[in-house]
Amino acid sequence: MKFGCFFENKKGISSVMGVVLMIAITVVLAAAIGSSVFEPGTGGSAPQAIIDMEAVNGTHVKIEHLGGDPVNFAELSITKVVAGNISGSVELNFTGLGLFDVGRIQYLKLEKVSDPGVTISFPAGDTVAFKVIDVDSSTFIASKKLRF
Repeated sequence: MKFGCFFENKKGISSVMGVVLMIAITVVLAAAIGSSVFEPGTGGSAPQAIIDMEAVNGTHVKIEHLGGDPVNFAELSITKVVAGNISGSVELNFTGLGLFDVGRIQYLKLEKVSDPGVTISFPAGDTVAFKVIDVDSSTFIASKKLRF
């Protein structure tokens, strides 16, 4: 048997290698395009704002926008406010603020989202953590502990 006959005809090797390379390039390009097209986009960024809160009495808070982006409180699906202490947490209705711009100061009565019109009261000396949350990105816009 002659081993030299296997290596004499090299015409078939270049066509096979060409097909293999073309398939590899096609697969890599398809993966790159597919990952960029079908990748879920970001949900948007939360507003960057400096918000100060102060307890006025057991049923009211003072909220002030000191700087940064406007915060949209008009809809609960955009921004929500949660207050919590040792006994639990409650979502508050701050929709009366609307689009809250820099320099605005507002006094708000504390009301539950689930019971509009019903005022919540915190006992004197109680410390309550208030969190302003951007719903779309699930990030905190502001967080403050208030002592009533």
